[in-house]
Amino acid sequence: EEDFDLHYTLINIKRTHAVRAKEKNVEIKLSVDNELPSILKGDQQRLNQILNNLVSNAVKFTEEGSVHIHVDTVQEHPNEVELCIRVQDSGIGIPNNKLHTIFESFRQATTETSNKYGGTGLGLAITRKLVELQGGVIHVESELGKGSTFHVTMRFTKGNVLYRAEKPTPIVSSAEGDRLNGVRILLVDDNKINQKVAQKFLDKWDTEVLIANNGIEAIEMLKQNELDVILMDLQMPEMGGMEATQHIRKFDDEFKKQIPIIALTAAAMNHEREQALSVGMNDYICKPFQPQELFSKLVKFSLKSKETRLLLSNGDTDSSEMLAKSTRLTDLDPS
Repeated sequence: EEDFDLHYTLINIKRTHAVRAKEKNVEIKLSVDNELPSILKGDQQRLNQILNNLVSNAVKFTEEGSVHIHVDTVQEHPNEVELCIRVQDSGIGIPNNKLHTIFESFRQATTETSNKYGGTGLGLAITRKLVELQGGVIHVESELGKGSTFHVTMRFTKGNVLYRAEKPTPIVSSAEGDRLNGVRILLVDDNKINQKVAQKFLDKWDTEVLIANNGIEAIEMLKQNELDVILMDLQMPEMGGMEATQHIRKFDDEFKKQIPIIALTAAAMNHEREQALSVGMNDYICKPFQPQELFSKLVKFSLKSKETRLLLSNGDTDSSEMLAKSTRLTDLDPS
């Protein structure tokens, strides 16, 4: 459990799915009860997974119209708040005789749905499990051909009002969309599909990308190239991301030893995140990543690279070391 900004979380969810929705001419709307406390204490990562699954499904099964995220206060106590999240779509809907099976593993409403839209049929089963593990309840109302509404009711502790979430870094925009204008990135991942997915976005954002298949290749590429940010998978053959990071932090080159490293992993366990940060990584993104989250982190850390370069060019090695340390401490403790 940790403090998090609910409004910021919801805005990020909306932004994450906005591109796909726009491609289908589907509007994503967000309505939040003004009386709902913004700062809550709980498992933000799991809440993100729940919302992402529900909104992703809603966009997937909606051919026209809208997806509307409603967040309302059910009950408020001195130290707790019970909220209801409704994800409402104008999509294909679910037959009445299938509503009781929709949350079961490997089940979709119909064979036709599975054939047309794809998917494993695991998303809603996982979502229900995540909700129930946090003491919440999820149910669905639907009418075939008119859409569905998923209701999630959960309790959260009220958070520290002095907490301030890291606000999104201002993005570099143009008429063509978000751009990073030549930021040099080393992508380290042994999975070819992951490489292609990540590179699709990195190319779209106008970055220069090098790819390494393991930690050993990453170290050699960093020695031979001037880079701004490294995206580093944790689990790889020959040398994993944590071991590679430990080697990089011992480089003689003052800039390269401090290069921002963002961990990429499919795991979402807190202890792994803490371990990644403890060996010198600067931040952490779970796969599959949210494009806007990755973009914002790349903006943030490419700017830090420029700051470090400037300090080193002026011969101020003490200041650049403090900058690198403060970055990692900030990421470990948002307060």
